Amino acid sequence: MKIRAENLIAAVGELRVGLLAVRDLADTLLSLVEARGRITIFETGFQTWFSVHASRLP
Repeated sequence: MKIRAENLIAAVGELRVGLLAVRDLADTLLSLVEARGRITIFETGFQTWFSVHASRLP
C-alpha cells in the first residue's frame, strides 16, 4: 500500500483540526468550571457578610 504525500498532508491537517476542536472544548469546559468556582466563592462570602451584619440591622 502506497501512501501519497498529498493524502498524508490532508490526514495531518484533519488531525490538527480535530485536536484544535478538542482543545477549544477543553478550554470552554475549564472556563465554565472556573466561573462556577468564582460564583460559589462570591455566594459564600455574601452569606458570611450577611450573617455577620444582619444582627446589626434595626
